[in-house]
Amino acid sequence: MRSISNSQEVELLSLKSRALSIAAYLGFAPFLWYFESAYEDDGFVKHHLSYSLAFGILGLCLLGIQAVAWAAIYRAFAGEIIVDNQIDPANRFSSSLNTVDGILVVLSLILGMMNGISILGAFSGREWRIPVIESLAKVKPVLQVAVTASLVLYVLSAAGLGAVIHSIQVANQNPERADVYVLYTQGGYIPSPGLYETFTPPGWMVSLAFYPVVLAGTDKFGSDHVAVLPLSVENFRRAVQNGKFVFIASHGGQTPGSLTFSFNPYVEYKPENVPSGLAGRQLQFIYFAGCDAGRRESAWQRALGFDQGIMFDRISLVGEHLVWVWTKSPSVIYGLQ
Repeated sequence: MRSISNSQEVELLSLKSRALSIAAYLGFAPFLWYFESAYEDDGFVKHHLSYSLAFGILGLCLLGIQAVAWAAIYRAFAGEIIVDNQIDPANRFSSSLNTVDGILVVLSLILGMMNGISILGAFSGREWRIPVIESLAKVKPVLQVAVTASLVLYVLSAAGLGAVIHSIQVANQNPERADVYVLYTQGGYIPSPGLYETFTPPGWMVSLAFYPVVLAGTDKFGSDHVAVLPLSVENFRRAVQNGKFVFIASHGGQTPGSLTFSFNPYVEYKPENVPSGLAGRQLQFIYFAGCDAGRRESAWQRALGFDQGIMFDRISLVGEHLVWVWTKSPSVIYGLQ
C-alpha cells in the first residue's frame, strides 16, 4: 500500500481548499453553504465562503439602493414632467439619475476591487482580512439572507434565460402578416452625442423589454403572428395594414403631434403622411409612446381609423410606458377580436 507523506497530504488539501474557495466566488457559494460536509474542518474554505457571501449581500444592497433612488427621483420629478409638461424637470430628472448611477458605479468598482483581492487570496492560499467584509462575514443571518437571495436570483436567471432565447426567436422572425406589432425607433436611446443618433439595441433586447406583449400575442394568435421590427415607413405601413395591436416605441418628432422614425437620417412622420385608406379595418388598438404625439390624436384617429388608442399630449417617460407594457398590455391583447 502506498503511503502519503504529510507534506503531500497538506498539498492535496490545499488544492482542494483553494478550488472550493474560488468556486464560492464564482457563484457556487449557496450550494457550498448547504454541503458543509465537503469542508467542515477547513477554516480556509469557511473564511472565503463567508467572504463571498458578504460581497454578495453588499452587491444586492447596491442594487436595492439603485432601485429605491430611481423610485424616489421618479416620484420627485414625474409630477412636474407629466403635469406641467416642462423640459427643465425632465433634464433634471435625467441628471439626477446619472448622478446616482455615477456614485453607484464608483462604489461597485471599489467593491469589485476588494472582491478581486479576496479571490487572489483564495488562489494563493491566504486569508486576507478586509475590515467591513470581515464584520459582515461573522453575522450568520446576513449570510443566510445572501444564500436565499442568491438561490432566488438563480431561479429568476433561469427563467430570464428562457425569455431571452424566446425573444431572440421572435426578433429573428419577420412574418409577412402579423396580428401584434411592436415597432421601435432607430436611434434615440443613449443621450450622448453620436450614440444618440446611431445606437439602436438589438431586436432581442426590445423583444425582452416587451415580453408581456410577446407572450400574450403568441398565446392569443400564435408565435408567427407577433412581429418586433425596427420602425420605418415600410414597417409602419405593414403594421397598420395587417395588425390588430400596434405599439410604436418612438420619440415625438420636432413638429408637435409627429413621430420620429429614425435619427440618422432624421425621419419624421405626421398624420398627413399616412396614405388615404392605408390602415386595415382590423386595426383595433394603437399605442404611441412619443412625447406630444397626442396633440394631434384626432388627426391620427382619422388617418388610421383605430378603435382605441393611447397617446400623450405631453412629455412621456419610458418608465410609464414599460409599466403599462408589463401590467396592462396582456389584457388589451386578450380582449382583441
